[in-house]
Amino acid sequence: MDNTKKEVMITSVIGSAASLEGAMITAAIPYISSQLSVSYLDSSLFLTLFAVISSLLFVPFYLVGEKRGIKKLLFLGALIFSLSGIAILITNSFTMALVLRSLQGLGASMMYPAQLAYASSHKGSEGRNIGFNYSMLALAYIIGVPLGYALGKIDWKYLFLLPSLMVFTSLFLTSHLSDLKGNFGNPRSAVGPMLLFNGVLISIYSFYIGIVTALAGLYSLSKWSLEKRFLKPLVAGFLHSLSRYAVVEFLVLSYTQLFHVEPLLAIILVLLFPLPMALISAPLGKVIGERSRTIAILGFSIMLLSWLLLFNKVIGTVILGIGTGIATVSNTVYTMQNLGLKDRVVGSAIKSLEGVVGISVGPTIAIALFNFKIGVELAVFILNAVAILLLLV
Repeated sequence: MDNTKKEVMITSVIGSAASLEGAMITAAIPYISSQLSVSYLDSSLFLTLFAVISSLLFVPFYLVGEKRGIKKLLFLGALIFSLSGIAILITNSFTMALVLRSLQGLGASMMYPAQLAYASSHKGSEGRNIGFNYSMLALAYIIGVPLGYALGKIDWKYLFLLPSLMVFTSLFLTSHLSDLKGNFGNPRSAVGPMLLFNGVLISIYSFYIGIVTALAGLYSLSKWSLEKRFLKPLVAGFLHSLSRYAVVEFLVLSYTQLFHVEPLLAIILVLLFPLPMALISAPLGKVIGERSRTIAILGFSIMLLSWLLLFNKVIGTVILGIGTGIATVSNTVYTMQNLGLKDRVVGSAIKSLEGVVGISVGPTIAIALFNFKIGVELAVFILNAVAILLLLV
């Protein structure tokens, strides 16, 4: 195995651990609430605090880290993430557990973007490496949901054990990584997307502060703009990410609240959506090459079939799962190909920020539109139609 593949595998395992833990917590929210005698909203703080803290710090850490190399940043982040997760096992305080989970968010802000940075660090092999990375992330989600359901029943603390041990045991492998450095053209141009995406996220919890933050991001983009060839697929990916996680939440709500399906069966049916991504991402990455834009448009176009969810949830889920697998991998490859190698360290942080905000905001779209007859289906259609237009113009 060549050194590049080793680096991608090591960083993908570390990054997938964070995704695994998030999926496990999501599935176990009812059990966390019951065992800690807190509300569902309070239990969801394990996800919210992690997302907010990591998304706020992705770009600043990597703007600093690219000058000295991100290898030490990755190691420190992985150390903080793993030790904080292990410490949750020995606390009986809900408040202290939230503090430790926040520290995990701090660690994730240092370690999570490294997987994309290393995957895109060699020109010509971006597709293969990014495809493998997304297969790992999708597999982590597929495993994490039923595992979280099972472990949450036993004890909510066990949710943090496996991901933390995965990261901790991978620490020594970081010594085999080469040290990536970069020189992002104009650092101030990274402020715009950072504020814009974080503003969208913050608006869920504080509407006016979120809007002000997003407007500040738009102002920064007008003053210190990113290259359009990077910005357009970045925004297209964000719109698709919103639609992807809106579909997941829509399926959860449909099976549990509308059809009253047993929880375990509902989980299996929902997992039909990320399953195609786990299966096709790695082989697709090997053949994308310079056709990433065309293939991304194909993936977004498949998502326009969201109306199938009106007639058959299972068939619609599988087809949209194929579409999101194609769109996510190919658009990420296209986004990173539009950056020079020296810009890809910070570019990976910006792209990671976009993904985390999509994970957090997408479900809110589904919740808000769920009671409308074609609300979510129409939203998914519009978001992906705009993504197509961004890549065409």
